[in-house]
Amino acid sequence: MNFNPLLQKYLSDNTKLATTTKKDYENKISRFLSWLEENKIKEPRKEHVTAFQKALFSRENKKNLMSPASANSYLVPIKRFFVYMDKNDIYPNVASSIELEKVEKKHRKDPLDIDEARNLLQSIGEYYDELALAKSKVIDTTSRDWLQLENMWGECKCRDFAIGQLAIHTGLRLIEITRANIEDIRIQKVRIEEKQFKKHCLYIQGKGRTTKDEFVYLQEHVYNPIMDYLRIRYEGKKQILSDPLFVGAGKGSKGKRLNAQTTSKFFKKILRNSGIINAKDDNDKRLSFHSLRHTAATLALEMDVPLEKVRQMLRHANISTTEIYTNGMERKIDPAEFGINLGGN
Repeated sequence: MNFNPLLQKYLSDNTKLATTTKKDYENKISRFLSWLEENKIKEPRKEHVTAFQKALFSRENKKNLMSPASANSYLVPIKRFFVYMDKNDIYPNVASSIELEKVEKKHRKDPLDIDEARNLLQSIGEYYDELALAKSKVIDTTSRDWLQLENMWGECKCRDFAIGQLAIHTGLRLIEITRANIEDIRIQKVRIEEKQFKKHCLYIQGKGRTTKDEFVYLQEHVYNPIMDYLRIRYEGKKQILSDPLFVGAGKGSKGKRLNAQTTSKFFKKILRNSGIINAKDDNDKRLSFHSLRHTAATLALEMDVPLEKVRQMLRHANISTTEIYTNGMERKIDPAEFGINLGGN
């Protein structure tokens, strides 16, 4: 049976999937279909899906090809593909009883503490200041080229500081930040301590969604840096509300929607420059831009924000996902190990 046309029909029929999710599903289901072809399997059964699962990850195999989480990222779209075919009487759901690999319930990125978060934000400005100082020694500071560079660095400095503030105080994912447009900043009513206020919020296209029907509130110290950035960016020009909220400023990227991968690399560099990532551990995978999402959640919980409120901010479907942030928090307060002392050295 040729499953490739069915895969395309599945993707086209599934209008709720975001474009990036569709591409991811297509790549991962295609890998399974290629595996079937390689093994000359024309009518897959449950044991074939299980064999593919073991080819991705096997606890008995010390040379695992993937982590359990990565293996699951392939199995989930495959299982959904068979659900679709079974529902439409195309092919039976041979993956219905396939269980996903057990993944340890902990986040793969570490949060920053409050001092590290402040240090990170401060280091963004310091990075551009040091860059300008170094360039001023080799470039004529009265030239037009210098003025253009200075303007670009000033815009980038305000932009990246605004992004850092936004991520740390709202827990937004990087993809959600780069998807945002200027018009997504609106006013919402909010009730704080029995009083009602009108506050700025940012409507976002959440993970796996195609519409911007979720939002996060923006405190003044988050909203103001965004406005400062937009004033610099549009100086002498008319602001267009449908424009991306954050754009590139360099040659070839100026005015274009900010690239998530480039931004991720920049914040990794700032984590190193600030000393949060030790120079000897410059490949540390525990800290990245996504750590800022975990920072927002952890700081909120440490400041006694109720778990349900944190869940709403992070937009988790299940509160058990949010509860992972509480794991280990109690262990960090007066741990038993420091109460044991036999004297001597």
